[in-house]
Amino acid sequence: MPIGAHMTIGKGVNKALDDALSIGADTMQIFTRNPRGGKAKEIGEDEARLFRRRIEELNFGPWIAHAPYTVNLSSVKEEVREFGIQTLKEDLKRVDFLGGQYLVVHSGAHTGQGTAKGLELLAEALEEILAQSPPTVSILLEGMSGSGSELGATLEQLKWVLGKLDKPNLGVCLDTAHLFAAGYDVRRWEKLWQNIDEIIGEKYVKAMHINDSVVDLASHKDRHAPLGGGMIGLEAFAEIVKHEQVRRLPLILETPNELAGWEKEIALLRKYQKV
Repeated sequence: MPIGAHMTIGKGVNKALDDALSIGADTMQIFTRNPRGGKAKEIGEDEARLFRRRIEELNFGPWIAHAPYTVNLSSVKEEVREFGIQTLKEDLKRVDFLGGQYLVVHSGAHTGQGTAKGLELLAEALEEILAQSPPTVSILLEGMSGSGSELGATLEQLKWVLGKLDKPNLGVCLDTAHLFAAGYDVRRWEKLWQNIDEIIGEKYVKAMHINDSVVDLASHKDRHAPLGGGMIGLEAFAEIVKHEQVRRLPLILETPNELAGWEKEIALLRKYQKV
């Protein structure tokens, strides 16, 4: 079970890898570009080659890329959807260039046109994107908290998109804080996992974000907390990391921490895993 945290690539992907290694991580997540903007910093061939070589030599990962928050494939505005489509087409190539396997994408928000229409637009956009994507890189739809008109907060919505497209390079990234805020009690993990398997199928779950939640169950707000500093609690995370099916997944911390804090959380999760 690789465990890591979200690293900045402000000083390059190899510095991000250095930071991850310094806290005992054996996976990480990085943004493909500025999370609030559209322009991507160019990655040179030498930098990418070094990164790919180090990843292979260190047996690091699989690591995760995350698309910018500005992507909304479900928007009522055509120009917003088109921006998202073009951005993801570019970013899938960037992930492939770096030797990665996964690109996490938010499911978007229907922005007032209704859930059914929003999901249809999401599926249409993903079909176009995946038709041109590198076969070795998968898009992972992130389960969300259900704030406002946000999509992907229910297992049924994720199932609908997966079933509509039925693509081998489309999967899901679960987030413990988002699940909890959406009304799924991660404190009863075995029961919840059975539900996940029955509805979307465990084979589609390719990665997880491990976060505590500032807000309570079914709050529909996305507020991450350090592990043990929120409403989910450490007992739940001890159960989650020991779960047989979770052991095969890369786990990414997105808790409000810095390197020292993530180092402690990684060590804690590994301790729980061994108990």
